[in-house]
Amino acid sequence: MSEPIKLIELEHRIFNAPIRNDVMHTCVIWRRACLRQGNKCMKSKAEKRGSGRKIRPQKGTGKARVGQIRAPHRRGGGKSHPPKPRDWSYPLNSKIQAFGLRSALTAKRKQNELFIIQNEDLKLNTPTLKELENIKLRNNWKSVLFIDTEAPERNLSQTLMRAGKKPTVNFYKADQFLTVYDVLAHKAVVMTERAALYYNEILKRGL
Repeated sequence: MSEPIKLIELEHRIFNAPIRNDVMHTCVIWRRACLRQGNKCMKSKAEKRGSGRKIRPQKGTGKARVGQIRAPHRRGGGKSHPPKPRDWSYPLNSKIQAFGLRSALTAKRKQNELFIIQNEDLKLNTPTLKELENIKLRNNWKSVLFIDTEAPERNLSQTLMRAGKKPTVNFYKADQFLTVYDVLAHKAVVMTERAALYYNEILKRGL
């Protein structure tokens, strides 16, 4: 990164908070559970097509006893206790989420992986992946998360968003739902000055 240009005042309790691994772990597990689709579905014996009658008599044929053709142990039969669509998400106290986010931002700052840039610097000359890759290579970033504010006149640079359509680059608006998982999943976190000031205010009182 280039040399510092100016100083801005950041809230000590937000960007220099206690690093609680247990709280961050709780937030990551919660977020991953919320991201689960939960749409796995298989048919039970009752839902399979086919007759429910006994295939052949119980006795007299000299063959093994069998039941209906839809039984789970038969080929093409229904699944025993099959998985059904479900919602894996569960609520997590907003104060825990805010505490985890403060810990994550502090951890990134202490590891020199949190960068605050001027508002107008979040743009590229040309919307090309090559230019964005050069920036990543120059700063030794394996993956990067860019954060800016939501206001229409201050949106994330369109050239930057058009250039960064790949898994190792993500974009968030500050008043979107940023989580601990999003922060820790990227090697570097780059936010604009206005985004940093936004978190300065919003994390004082929780989320």
